[in-house]
Amino acid sequence: MSEETIITTEQEATQKTFTEDYVKALREENKSHRLRGKQYLTLLQKVTGLQDEDFDEAKVMGWKNSYESEWQKKNTETLTKANERLLQAEIKSLDGYDAKLVSRLLDRSKVKITEDGAIEGLTEAVEALVTEFPQVKKAAVVNQTGANPPPTEFKGEVEKLKEEYEKAVQQNNLPLQVALKSKIYALEHKV
Repeated sequence: MSEETIITTEQEATQKTFTEDYVKALREENKSHRLRGKQYLTLLQKVTGLQDEDFDEAKVMGWKNSYESEWQKKNTETLTKANERLLQAEIKSLDGYDAKLVSRLLDRSKVKITEDGAIEGLTEAVEALVTEFPQVKKAAVVNQTGANPPPTEFKGEVEKLKEEYEKAVQQNNLPLQVALKSKIYALEHKV
């Protein structure tokens, strides 16, 4: 390099000095950042319970990860409980089905609860359940308080049992009479 370039570089270096006011402003800004950092550190120490000697990045990150996983777990549990309550309420609102039985036997993988709480696929899952377990469908309730007795589908069987009962009466067979009368009563009052 020539002497002329060295002198020019030295002059440029001396010309890049900062004013005293600018330096004071930078120091004040730096001071405010340091103080804010200390405030955050103090708050973090209060929250985590860590002291200065315990305070290293690995422990803080471990605490943070533990907190996040615990929060995620509780959030998932709460969402699961809320979804189950929604599903139970919807099952109870179904007419003509045994809610307890449907609740226990329902294939929940076929039912989806959306973000807004809408339940999709419940009717299809219940219909599939009815084909597999017809007992989940409630039997029609017959009014037994009226003057007409309920129709029975066991009429032929009841008639045969009544004939056998008459024979048992003629034979004076009391145990057979009681057994037959019990069967007749059960068939006549079956709904």
